[in-house]
Amino acid sequence: MSKNLTILLAALLFATGAATAHADEGTITVLGVGVDTCGTWLANRTANPNQAAVEEEFMLGFLTGLENMYALDHHDTIHFYKADIPGWLLTFCAAHPDKVLIHAADAYWLYSNGVDVTPNAPVGNVTK
Repeated sequence: MSKNLTILLAALLFATGAATAHADEGTITVLGVGVDTCGTWLANRTANPNQAAVEEEFMLGFLTGLENMYALDHHDTIHFYKADIPGWLLTFCAAHPDKVLIHAADAYWLYSNGVDVTPNAPVGNVTK
């Protein structure tokens, strides 16, 4: 998959606010805790740290998968700065508590690719 198509798919998922995204190749379905909301994750960080850890691992795994998919096509990588990810995701989720976690991770990936996505950017409605 080309970088442009990968970025397009990520942007589509981010912009639509849906837990599934449609592309020429078919439908991408989000499984597991990726459909939990940012608000749930933020609450779990205090009330249920074990569940919050699972949700954080989902987001990191999603980013890792995108990174590997991109590297396979282009033989290089986007250089994530792991130390920056938690703070960026916290800021995004605080601004968008109704967004699902995959949108938060997707927004970070777009941001890492130079797409103008700030943690406070307005985004579409969430549907599951």
